[in-house]
Amino acid sequence: SLFTRSHQGLCANERADVLYRLLRPLIASFNGTLRHLRASADKSTAPIRIGLMPALDDESLMSQGFARALDKWSRRHVDDVLQVMEGYSGTLVRWLQNGAVDFALVDRVFSDSDLILEAIVEDKMAVVVAEGSDLVAPGPVGLKQLASLPLVLPSARHGLRTLLAQSLHRAGLTLQPRIEVDSMAGCLNMVKIARYATLLPMGSVYESRGRRGVSVHEIVDPQIVRTICLARLRSKPCREAETDFLAELRQAFARPADRPMVPASRDFYGPARQFT
Repeated sequence: SLFTRSHQGLCANERADVLYRLLRPLIASFNGTLRHLRASADKSTAPIRIGLMPALDDESLMSQGFARALDKWSRRHVDDVLQVMEGYSGTLVRWLQNGAVDFALVDRVFSDSDLILEAIVEDKMAVVVAEGSDLVAPGPVGLKQLASLPLVLPSARHGLRTLLAQSLHRAGLTLQPRIEVDSMAGCLNMVKIARYATLLPMGSVYESRGRRGVSVHEIVDPQIVRTICLARLRSKPCREAETDFLAELRQAFARPADRPMVPASRDFYGPARQFT
């Protein structure tokens, strides 16, 4: 017996948990082998599938960087197809593990023996309020101030919320937003029409803050940094077209140090390392 039944449905028991941990690496390896064989048999029918986190909009530096990489890659690989699937980081990791995508851009640094995580860019977190708002003073905002702000934030299933909660927990603080909205655009709209603050990556709003009518304040003491990682299965070999696209992604995010999003501290073209 692996499951117990209740009025809420089936629930896995301890035996199922043990079985899952034993079988997961075997299934991942098997799926990787199948994908490699299928791609080798007929490359023209094997699209490259990448998982991508939702961006704020087309002006987000995350969205722009990905578009630049895709444009340069597609000019050289006219016969290859790339499919982009959007999802939150937890969903993207599950898609990687079950073979739904070949690699993914996630905003979590974690340890998983089945995956290789390569940091490609870091993005500082900031408080965003309406332009002219009296919620925060000009300049950076201290971490301890966040707990007293009327916040509208993504829900707990969003990777940004996890990052924020962990950072405040280390400082002995908790986040108690007044409103939860999964969409970053939804959070930003609430800031613009009501007396709220939200927390967003600087790369999403910094360069367009004037047009958007918002004020962006970097979080300090300490900073909160979102690390964007390229995640892929350790057991899955990369095709030439995939390797080329990964190289274009790294290059697209190799920005000067004075920009809101900066390259992570690593050798971009060296062997990828796993973060623990």
